[in-house]
Amino acid sequence: MSGPLPAEVGTTLTFSLASVDLHTGGIPADFAEVVLSKGDRFRDDFTRVCLYLARNNITGGTDGARATVVVGTEYGNLDAMLRLQRAALAGERRISAQQFPYATTSSAAVYVNIEHGVTGGNITLNAGPLTPVVALLQGALHVNADDDAVAYVLVGDTYCSEALDDVRKKAGDRTVTPGVLWTELRSGADYEAVFEFTPALGPAAADEWNGALTAHRFLAAAGALERGDTETLALSSGERAASVTVRRLT
Repeated sequence: MSGPLPAEVGTTLTFSLASVDLHTGGIPADFAEVVLSKGDRFRDDFTRVCLYLARNNITGGTDGARATVVVGTEYGNLDAMLRLQRAALAGERRISAQQFPYATTSSAAVYVNIEHGVTGGNITLNAGPLTPVVALLQGALHVNADDDAVAYVLVGDTYCSEALDDVRKKAGDRTVTPGVLWTELRSGADYEAVFEFTPALGPAAADEWNGALTAHRFLAAAGALERGDTETLALSSGERAASVTVRRLT
């Protein structure tokens, strides 16, 4: 998903928060013990981290037809796309379809679908610095559409060298840390969330460029809320701002 956001959106949704996790850095040391090795030759690091988080956090007991995977990422599977282009530039006589399984531009989302029997859909979106809020909105919309729905939401980037070069042109003095957030949203009414997209009114930019870290702190704080208390995630990008405020209902 890309392009301009609506001028103003206020949406109120409810959900239950099943799990929150975060992986920072490169490939986890125990990756080979957690994720099946079949097909790993053709995966990029972003896909590997997404699969690792899914394997560690999906516990089963979910109807795959009522589940969806939401991946919010700025650079996503860029490494896999560049690898394919380099092979073509080098004049390889045959480029195998195995080099871009399940569509390279969204292969992380589709790999998670296939590995865990998720048939309710998937979406890969990029809203720049507003990506965490947009990804959480998509997940919350899904779990409000069905009484037994679940949304597996992954947000972040691992940054191949080309992605890191691009980030450094616009990140200023903000810290750039590779990392991917995981959260599982379920149908329920433990929380009420109000999502808003408005013109920016000067909210401070996050210290971290990668929204996964900021969103993880927000969700961890939300998980510790007492009944009636609220927590807000507010982000800005140029002339646009996005926020989600959650209130604990139970």
